[in-house]
Amino acid sequence: MVSKINGDLAETTLDIQFKTLGDRETEVAFKLPLPAFASITGYSLDIKGKMIPAVVVPKETARDALESLESRGVDPALAELTQNNQFQTEIYPVSKNNPRRIQIRYQELLQKVNDEYRYRVPLDLLGQFKHFSLDIEVDAATSIQYPQDSAISQKLIRQYKTNKGRQVLRFNADNFSTQTEFALNVAADVKPRLQVQLAKDEQVFFRLPLDAR
Repeated sequence: MVSKINGDLAETTLDIQFKTLGDRETEVAFKLPLPAFASITGYSLDIKGKMIPAVVVPKETARDALESLESRGVDPALAELTQNNQFQTEIYPVSKNNPRRIQIRYQELLQKVNDEYRYRVPLDLLGQFKHFSLDIEVDAATSIQYPQDSAISQKLIRQYKTNKGRQVLRFNADNFSTQTEFALNVAADVKPRLQVQLAKDEQVFFRLPLDAR
């Protein structure tokens, strides 16, 4: 998991590999509840060892394309976003000897809790990981606090500051699972400033926060 937090904006990338315990090929259904103010910005699936980005199309078109590809022996993944902002996808085939990998990227506008921006990821709903790594880069933060009920306590996270003043948080574990979400409280001095982001398709996005007062 790789995250970038800049003031009240966060981008999270989940890179997950699925593998079963048996030789039989199985379909995997994966669900990820997204924060209320989050939007999916990228989804990719590995096909023959290469990560292929998804294309957004109407639901019926996607179903027709899925059936057409499957009839030709191609094994795609169908992903959708439900009305309650839950991302879900189905991956086939998956087995012990044929692991499959997906990448999900989403951006969100962080909400304030007691004058701090709350960042959270529902690790408790993602099951057990044979290997898990977390890498978070925080910019424009005056302080970072770890709630007591967070899945990973502060003492387990390596934290340091880069030459550019950004805070970097890192955590690695084997056979990792948790019954609570991962959360951070970030205090940031969010000032109106132009933010520029370059997408993978070379489109450029701009954001300028405005004060309505």
